[in-house]
Amino acid sequence: MSKAVKRIGSGKELQKVKETLQFHKQVLNEIRRKTLDKVNATISYAISNADRMKTVLDNIEPSKIRREGGIPDQAAEELKKVRQRTQKMKSLVKQAEKGEIPDRQAVQTVQQYSKKK
Repeated sequence: MSKAVKRIGSGKELQKVKETLQFHKQVLNEIRRKTLDKVNATISYAISNADRMKTVLDNIEPSKIRREGGIPDQAAEELKKVRQRTQKMKSLVKQAEKGEIPDRQAVQTVQQYSKKK
């Protein structure tokens, strides 16, 4: 998804990526709802990542994309921060998968990261 965001060059492409992120989030929430273990760190991580990316994209005016020939610098900087935070959350998920930390702890930390701006 990050690659698609980097390649946004028009308002139409911006809208398509936002719709895809929303669909992605809906599917993940449905999976979470049906999963016996509702505290799955991987699902929480993916939903958080989609939420944060969509929040940045929602703040981009399509006219700025046309004027600047792509994602505005400020939005690109925000997306860079999202990617950095995503790497931290991904590390937590890997620790939980290896059994190094409890899954519940990873989920709680991912959710805390999700609330930070």
